[in-house]
Amino acid sequence: MRPAEFFEHWQRIAAQALYPNFRAFEIPVMVFNGTDTWLFGAAQVPAGFVRDGQWFSHRGKFHSLTANTAIDVAMVMESDPLEAAFIAAHEAFHVFQAQHFPHWGANEMTALTYPTTDVQQLLERRLETVALYRAIEGMDAAWAVEALHWREQRHQRLSVDAVLYERELERHEGLAFFVELNARGIKHRLPEADFSAEDVRRRTSATGQAMARLLEGWQPDYAAAVEHGYLDQLLHEVVKNHQRKPLEPDLIAAQLECAVREVEQILVEKSRA
Repeated sequence: MRPAEFFEHWQRIAAQALYPNFRAFEIPVMVFNGTDTWLFGAAQVPAGFVRDGQWFSHRGKFHSLTANTAIDVAMVMESDPLEAAFIAAHEAFHVFQAQHFPHWGANEMTALTYPTTDVQQLLERRLETVALYRAIEGMDAAWAVEALHWREQRHQRLSVDAVLYERELERHEGLAFFVELNARGIKHRLPEADFSAEDVRRRTSATGQAMARLLEGWQPDYAAAVEHGYLDQLLHEVVKNHQRKPLEPDLIAAQLECAVREVEQILVEKSRA
């Protein structure tokens, strides 16, 4: 990848309205393509970088760049220029979040105690995902109510810390994923079959993005509301006067079988560890 290839894609993507009040082009971006590191849009340039036209270059990987992440610079490790630009949108939004909402963010220690072998909780999670998938596919408020119903049932089985962990991840990672999918021109990436019981981070990114998409369609000032609330709570306020559209009994039974098999497999793997 040449820097000009990335920069062409990044200029186009950063100029889009990816999220209210988010100006991606104002966020500096650092990209490592496997050989060299380039820095774009930075007012302050770290030692070791030299000007190279409209950007700055550094031989090899810059020492602070260890993964796709964000502090005050969106850091990207990717060799494909278009894919790097999509990831840059995601990481630039994390910089925006850190600047404007520094209190956002999950307590990652909660992941160590997050329950993954509770069959009933996993069943309700799977049912919530199916209903949320149907809601986002058809922008259907009745299915959103059904998803929130199963979420409420599930949250009653979770600790306060586990519920907060999900909500913080959905707001922090889900909204960044929402921005990334806006850049990609994709409506959502929530699988109807759900994620594995232990893949909480990827699931909350997808559910957070899906709820943000619903709020975008139904609540014009959703971004201002998100500043002070969680996505599922805001969605509840929007759809609370709609009737549930219950899931089919056969589907619930099938999802129960899946949940039982998955928990049994997790327990077997843990016994071998």
